[in-house]
Amino acid sequence: MPIGVNLLDWRDRQRRRRRRIAGSCLLGAAALAVAVTGIIAGQVGQTLDGHRRAVAELEQSIDGLAGKLARVEALEQAIETLRRRLDHKTAIRRDRRAIQTGLAAAVQSRPQKARLRRIVITPGELSVEGLTRQPTDAAKMARRLERQHPLQQADVVQITPNPDAGGGELGFRLRAKILTRAPANAASSGAGSEL
Repeated sequence: MPIGVNLLDWRDRQRRRRRRIAGSCLLGAAALAVAVTGIIAGQVGQTLDGHRRAVAELEQSIDGLAGKLARVEALEQAIETLRRRLDHKTAIRRDRRAIQTGLAAAVQSRPQKARLRRIVITPGELSVEGLTRQPTDAAKMARRLERQHPLQQADVVQITPNPDAGGGELGFRLRAKILTRAPANAASSGAGSEL
């Protein structure tokens, strides 16, 4: 006769044990997943913090360079302003002799009875206004101005009656070009160098 063994309890224990093992494995896998996720999140967080610090340092460097760039631009503008002033002063120095000569020529070429009212010297031009009783005095003065270096092409621009002056005086205006460099044939007149 066969012995009757009840295996239901044993199978039930085995089933519970397998469930416990499976639950433990699932719980362990979940804990491992949480741990791995935490480690990865920590690494990503540290990497992001490192990148944020690097970006902040770069922004500070850029801000520092922006200030330096503004100073450099201000210095470049100051240099350009000084360069323009120097060019202007150099032009004045270069043309000073021509201006002084033009002014002296205007005064010396004035006929005796003519009066000068205004002398305007601009770069490259001399303009003389005055009063005279003789209309030919303006033409004489223009010819005399042309003979004075650095002046050339002196012309009578205008002769008009002057109603303000009694006695029939005429107003005149002359214009002459001022050379800033001596012409090649001016060496004999004693002004052969640059002005």
